[in-house]
Formats: sequence, structure tokens, C-alpha cells
Amino acid sequence: MKNIFTKPSWLKKFLVFLFVNSLFQIAFAQNVKIKNGSVDFGFKHLTKTCNLDGDWEFYWGETPGQVTTLLEEGHKPDILVSVPHYWNKTIEQLAASQPKNPMSQKDEYSKKKVTPRTSGTYRLMTKGLPADADYAMMIKESPGTSCAIYINGNLIIRKGNPFAYFYSTKQKKSMSNLGPAYTRFQPDENGNAEIMIFVTNYFYRKGGLWDSVKIGTVDTIFKEYNFYTGFSLLASGILLFMGILSLIQFLTNKGKKQYLYFAIIAFVLFIRVMVADFSTFNIIFPGLSGEWKKRLEYPVMWVVPLCLIQIMREMYPPQVKYIIFKGLKEPVFRAIFFAIYISLGLASFCLPVKLSNYLVPYLKYVIVLAGAYMAAILIINMIKKQPYIYLHLASLLFLTIGTLSDFIFTRTKDFLNISFLPYVLVIFSIIELATLAKKHRDITHNEYLNSLKLKKINDAYGKYVPAEFIQLFNKKSLESVKAGESERINGYFICGKIRVKERDVTFTPEIRYCLFSSYLKEIKPIIERYKGIICDIQNGSFVAFLPVSANEAVNAVLEIANNNQALYITYNEKTYSIETRAAVHDGQILAGLVQDNEKLNKTIISEGINTTIKIESLCEKMNKGIIISENVKRSLTTDNSYELFEIETVSMKIKQKTTKLFDCIPEY
Repeated sequence: MKNIFTKPSWLKKFLVFLFVNSLFQIAFAQNVKIKNGSVDFGFKHLTKTCNLDGDWEFYWGETPGQVTTLLEEGHKPDILVSVPHYWNKTIEQLAASQPKNPMSQKDEYSKKKVTPRTSGTYRLMTKGLPADADYAMMIKESPGTSCAIYINGNLIIRKGNPFAYFYSTKQKKSMSNLGPAYTRFQPDENGNAEIMIFVTNYFYRKGGLWDSVKIGTVDTIFKEYNFYTGFSLLASGILLFMGILSLIQFLTNKGKKQYLYFAIIAFVLFIRVMVADFSTFNIIFPGLSGEWKKRLEYPVMWVVPLCLIQIMREMYPPQVKYIIFKGLKEPVFRAIFFAIYISLGLASFCLPVKLSNYLVPYLKYVIVLAGAYMAAILIINMIKKQPYIYLHLASLLFLTIGTLSDFIFTRTKDFLNISFLPYVLVIFSIIELATLAKKHRDITHNEYLNSLKLKKINDAYGKYVPAEFIQLFNKKSLESVKAGESERINGYFICGKIRVKERDVTFTPEIRYCLFSSYLKEIKPIIERYKGIICDIQNGSFVAFLPVSANEAVNAVLEIANNNQALYITYNEKTYSIETRAAVHDGQILAGLVQDNEKLNKTIISEGINTTIKIESLCEKMNKGIIISENVKRSLTTDNSYELFEIETVSMKIKQKTTKLFDCIPEY
């Protein structure tokens, strides 16, 4: 996600694909000149899809059969209407006039309150179509809430049942159906095709032939039909995938409510793309009623803004407690706003569609208020230079552009032939998901950096209280050992002291410190390999404790001595050769942690340490390399890597008992 907007990526390629296809779709349709309900193609083969936008004849309250009878009797249409359009104002104008056609049922309609819920027939006469070609016609969304399409007097396709309202006011089931209408036809031998579209509007607040009627060869129309189907499935599939992905993110990170809100947004937008305009849902489920199609369209108007506000509030917790004046608290205002918004939204979904349709304008007003609320949040946080704010601004800008383009598309389809809204919804969702993912990545990265810092602190603390010391307690970490806790452990002590072979050197404290520090670096890995720890360091000597067998303790000393034979340390351009004198003795330690002013210190108590130091002091006096006590010798098993010789003239008292000492000479 780091370079998703800065380097070539799948997102950029996808956006370019959408843009190019949009321009292609706008370009490959052409409008033809329609005058007085007639259009002449001049017997030219159609190479592109043609939009039959223009003045159609309109017969209010008439069926196609009645229109045919009226035409035979020489009657003229009630009015010429510009297609695509909504017939609300047209019906009002017709209701104000007296019906002129004797077979018309407009007398009954004129007595009723004029509403968009009525019926009528649109008629267009197409001429000059080459008779040797097959043609197709498509309407991306069938008009009214039901329609029947006639060509040359024959019923070609029907969406819903537009005749039920015309002949009877009783409806036992839904007669509405909205979705793409596609059909093939052939002109007569003269190249003429009379198109009549009978429309009945059962419940929608707007009625009429509100989408362009497209005509062309079978190949061109079928390709366009497949394009709309494919893109709708692609856009909805992306939204569904992002919704599922966000839901999984929420379930695996339950503290991240932003992912839950975004999952809801993605699912609602998925449904919106599937049911609105070119309704792929209607292709998959042909029996989907128009009432349910509209119900599924409306949640996008209230669910998405509310979830967006919640996402922004989660990412940028509000600092403002009051709005305008102190009496109006921000939480109270938000609660009232949400209550009104949710009430309108639920009412638009639950009420009968005849009523819920009229709540849509009010939902649009509240959308404007919600947009202003989100814009205020973004502006405030942009001033504060909050992270990710520009990504949110970009997504909101895309959503605004999509809403405006959809408004232009629904109002003036002769200017804009394709709705950009599905494209914009996909781009908006990708940006919002990228924002959440980037924030989650940054949080994970910060947690990783903090863990590294904590590891460094633990490592530094581990140097003060070595891990080997903690292991003496059979514990995994320092956190498992409590202050004051102690453990008695049996093992062997090694006391070693360095000796510099050069005799004509004046040793300053700095030289001694450097030599001994370098020396400890060499012997510490050996002691750790035998699971030992260094208990004490002083005056160029060390004491180590090894909780191992006697053989391993002696082998450790021999390895240290053997290592020192090749040990040369350089200081101030002078090289010194080092050797070790050491003593080995057994004993028991009391190891534990003590706490003073919240500071932990390791401590080891044992009589064996002092005894081992005393034994080591004899090495220099007697010019011995390694001396071990009688207890150590007694615990040894047969080993040919060294020889032991009793030091007869020397013995020591340990716990009021005299013990013998032995000179340990390695066999090189």
C-alpha cells in the first residue's frame, strides 16, 4: 500500500482501463435527428449504436392497440415529448386539456388527482432501415415500473405487466419490473419499423420513458449489452470482495471498527451497482419486482454517509464539544442527526414503496447536511495536518463527482450517455480501503519498531541480569522471576586469573583493564557453552559457577587454558601474551534477585567462592597452572586428556575438614 499512488500499479492500470472504456462508451453511441415522431436512416447500414433521443409521439392513457385504431381514424398524438424524460409535467399539461380521442379513457384519469402513477404509449416511426440486416433494440433500464414494447404492431418484449393497472385497479401481486430490456427485430420490406412502447407507472414518484432507446445491428447492440453486463459484474465483484475482505479484517481485529463500517459501505454499494441503472440483479433474478429494486437502491443514501462519518470519527476523534454555542453539545447534535437520518432511512426501506418514494427528496437534503458535516471534519483535521486526511479528501471528491455525474446523467442523457457512478463508487471504495490499509500498516510498523526498542531494552537488561542466571531458576525470562525469589543449586566453581608472560612491562590500571576486558570476551563463550555464569570479577580475576558434572567443569578449565596459549592482546600498538591460572572446587550457591528502589540485582551467596579463590591463590605461589580440590577429583570419571598429581605439601581446611589438592596437567 505504501507506493500504491506513487508508482505504476494495478490500481493505476485499472483506473486507466475505466477511463478509456468510459470515453469509448460515450463515443460509440450516436444520436439521430428525430422530427415529429419520425426518423429516416436513409437506407444506410448502421455502424454504431444510435440513441433514439428526440421528439416521440405520446398518447396518454392509450394502449398500443387503441393507438393503432386512433391512427387509422386520422387522430393526432396528444403531445410530442422529448425522450428520455419524466412525464410528470407532461401529464399535468394533458390533464388540464380536454380529451380529443373518443376511445380514450382520459375522462377517468382527469377526474382523479394527477399523479405520475398512470400509463401511456410512446410511438416512433423509423424509416430507411436496410431490409437485409437484423437489428436489435435495448433500453438499459425499462421505463416506468412496467412496459411492453411493440414493433410493427407485434408484442416483442414485456417487463412486468403494464396492462393490469389499465384494466383493473385490483392487484393481487406486484405487476412491476425494472431492468434492462433487449430484443431483436426486423423492419418490413420497405425498411420501416414502427416502435411503440406502452408504459405503466405503478408506484414511482417519477414516470415515463426515462432512459435512451438504443438501436443498431445485432452485433453492436449485443456487444454493448455485454459490456454493461460485464462492467456491472466487475464493479460489483470488486465491491463485494472488498466488503468480505474488510469483514475478515474486522473479525480478526475486533478493535478495528473502521473495517466493519467500510464492510457495510462496500456491501451497500455492491447492491446499489447490482440493482440501479443497468440492473444485473434483474438479469440474474428476472422475477425481481420493481418495488424491491427500488427498496434496495435507497440504503446507499443513508447507510453510506453514516458509516463514512463513523469511519472519520474513529480515525479522527472529535475535539469539539460544542457547536455554534455552548448549549448545543456536539454529541447531542450528532445523536439527534443520526436519529433523524436513520428514521428516514428505515422508513424509506420499510414503508410501502408508494410512500417511501416521497421520502427520497428529504434523504437528499440530509445527505447534503451529512456531506457538510464530513467536510467540516476533514477541513478541521486538514488544518491540524492529520495523517491520511488527503486520501479521505480524494475519496470524498470522487464521491461528489460521481453524485454530480449521476445527477447530470439522469437529467440530460442526450449530453452524457453513460453513468460514471459505478466507476466512481469502485474508485471511492479502493481509496477508502487503501486508506484503512495504510493506517493499519503504519500501526503495525510502529508496533514493530516499538517491539525492536523493547527488545533492545530487554537485551540491555539481560546483560545486567544474564539469561544464563535466569536459567538457573528454570525460568524462561526475567519476568518469570520475582524479587526475593532464590534457588539452591549444586555445581562447581572455577576461579581464574590472567598472567602476562612479558616481565619487563610496567602495567598501568588502563593496561590491566584493557587486557582483562579482552580476556573476558574470549572466555565467556566457553563458560556459557558449559551452561555456566560468571559470579564475580575483581582485580584481574573471575569466579564462574557451572551447574554441570566434574568432568565438564575440568574440561571447561582446560579449554580456557588451551585457548589462552594462543591469546595475544594488542593495546597501544603493543602485543601481550596471556595465560590463565585457575582452580576448580565444588559447592552449593544460593542464587536470587534482590530489589532496591525498584532496581533488580542478581546476588549469589556461597562459601565455595571464597574457598576457590584461596585455592587459586596457591597457583602463583607454587607455579601451578590448574589446581583442583579432592572433592572434584573424587567426582571425576576416567579421562585421558589430563593427568592429576597430588600436591603433598599443601592441604586446606574446608568446613573444618582437611582436603587434598591436585595439580591438573593437560596432555597436549
